[in-house]
Amino acid sequence: MAQLQTLSIEEQETLLDNAQINTVAAKQMVQKMTQFVGAYELSNRKGFKFEQGDVSIQVVILGNKEDTIKVFYTKLDNEELVSGSVIVEKEGKKVLKGYDIIEDEVIKTLETEIDDEFLEELKDLENRELPETDTEREEVVSQLPCIYGNWCGPGCSGPKAPISKVDACCKTHDGCYSSRGYFACSCDKNLQNCLAPHVKAGSEWAITISLWFRKQPCNPFK
Repeated sequence: MAQLQTLSIEEQETLLDNAQINTVAAKQMVQKMTQFVGAYELSNRKGFKFEQGDVSIQVVILGNKEDTIKVFYTKLDNEELVSGSVIVEKEGKKVLKGYDIIEDEVIKTLETEIDDEFLEELKDLENRELPETDTEREEVVSQLPCIYGNWCGPGCSGPKAPISKVDACCKTHDGCYSSRGYFACSCDKNLQNCLAPHVKAGSEWAITISLWFRKQPCNPFK
C-alpha cells in the first residue's frame, strides 16, 4: 500500500520560495474567495509528498484557522498548479466553491452543497488507518501501484468494500473501465468529478489520487 510522506517545514518553504507561478492570478483567486468570508489569515500550513514510479507529487496546503479557506500549491513532476476553495454559509447551508488557475485565468470549477457529515467524513478519511494488503494478492500485483483503500490504483481492484467515499469513487471508476474499456478518458473524467469535492475540501488522499490519474494516458475515443 502506498504511503504519503509529510513535507517538513524546510521542504515546504523551499518549494514555495522556488515556485514559478503567476502571482497576480494567485492573488486574484484569493480575493475572489475572501469576498465570502471577510478578513483572513492563512496561518495554517501543511504539506505532503507522494512518489510512485515516475510520478512525483508535492503539495502544500495553506488555510485559515476557521478552515473555511484553502489555497493549494502543487508540484506534479515539473508542472506547477495553484487552486483554492472556500466554504460559504448561504441561507443556512454550507456551499463549497472551488477555483483553479487555468492559463493564467481564475476559473470557478466547483460549487456544491456540503454538510457537517461531509466534513466529519473528511476528518475520518485522513485519520483512518489503511487496511492491510492481502499478501498473495500483493505478490500478483507487485508491479502495479495500489494507492489507497481497496480500489484506488491499478493494483487495487477489490473485492472488499470501499473504505470511504473516495475509495467508492475508485470502485465506480473500475466499473467504468470494465464497461467502456481500460484507460477510457470519459471514465477518468468521471473519476475527477467524483473526487472534486474531496479534493477541494483538502483530502490528501483524494488530491493524490486525482493528481496520479492526471499523469496517466487515456483513450480519448472511449
